[in-house]
Amino acid sequence: MSEQAYSTGTAAYSVPELLADLRHGVWTELMDRSPRVDFYRRALQRNYVLALIGLTNNKSSDLRARAIGELRTELAMLRKGGKTASEDQTRLHFDDLRQVIEEALMHKTTVVVPASSPTQFPFFPGGSDDPPPPLKG
Repeated sequence: MSEQAYSTGTAAYSVPELLADLRHGVWTELMDRSPRVDFYRRALQRNYVLALIGLTNNKSSDLRARAIGELRTELAMLRKGGKTASEDQTRLHFDDLRQVIEEALMHKTTVVVPASSPTQFPFFPGGSDDPPPPLKG
């Protein structure tokens, strides 16, 4: 993206713009007064955070610095929004993600994100990659 703008001299969709758009899409609930995050959105948010942490493992990339900056921004959002969550599960989810980000930023943990399956959700109950069956009406 930034290479395109540099090489062609034209405006391109920049990495900061991409990350801002992703942030607004992934964390829409944090804009609410009393956030409530459903099961599927919690899986999306967790995987997004883990993907960003995975980018911080590449010490030779400019994207690493962007990922670290984005994690810091999301950490601040989670600290603020987590206090007003309207349900216990959402509050626990935000607390957990805050801890995961803090540990990653302090280099206590290294997260390896498998590149082969970006749409997998390994966080479903029972360790399954399959979502739970739909609720019966």
